[in-house]
Amino acid sequence: MSLPMPKITLEDERDYLEWRLGSGRSVEILDVAVGSERRQGRGTRLLAHLLHDIPQDASLIFAITRISNTIAHEWYEKNGFRIVGRLHKFYRDGDGTESALMYGKDI
Repeated sequence: MSLPMPKITLEDERDYLEWRLGSGRSVEILDVAVGSERRQGRGTRLLAHLLHDIPQDASLIFAITRISNTIAHEWYEKNGFRIVGRLHKFYRDGDGTESALMYGKDI
């Protein structure tokens, strides 16, 4: 039986961030979504809630995103994340494979 993933939502439940505790003292962002209007600061508000909610001994937040997801790359970099790795052919779907970037942020 798997444990439920913590989920942070804003007033509009289409705005959410799912996360889990990783190995060691890390936190993994699994999914970030905002409603149809982007660039309104809601993703950054979700991240602020995450930073408030995670265990105090956590030292790193990381996330994995598709190479093609340029909006996510901009958001992570704007919020102080840096690229810490590349995962070759990480995503496999109906269209083939796609690599991913791993972002990390010390906290």
